[in-house]
Amino acid sequence: MTATPDPSPRKAVYLALRPWVIAAFLALLVSVQLGAVGQQFTLGYRPFVHAPARVPLSWDMFAQPIERCELRWTPPLQIYGREVHAMPELGPRFEWDAVLDYSEDYEQLGLQACAEFGAPNTSVELTCFLPEGRTLHREVPCS
Repeated sequence: MTATPDPSPRKAVYLALRPWVIAAFLALLVSVQLGAVGQQFTLGYRPFVHAPARVPLSWDMFAQPIERCELRWTPPLQIYGREVHAMPELGPRFEWDAVLDYSEDYEQLGLQACAEFGAPNTSVELTCFLPEGRTLHREVPCS
């Protein structure tokens, strides 16, 4: 009696997940990343001195410098019977707030909320953390 090959998908998955196949795949990924980082060093990148140049297939290829802002209203907005002091109170609690690209976008969002729900003399307070490491603090009247 001869054994017939197992045509099941489990056998195919087992063959694809052999240790040497996984090691070869990881080696390919690591070599591509190391090549990109080497290219960044060739272009003058030095850690903690300045940002690396963007090169294809580098770890930061899709990174985009964004301005993170904390948005507060003084006095708080009255939205559907609820007092809203800051932007995180507008949505469900996550690990982070909504992210926009520029501080001007946050300011526009704050002013739109003021126009919709604000009381007279309401102001928007922005505390922004800029990609170059600076902090920007600005208060804008809603009127």
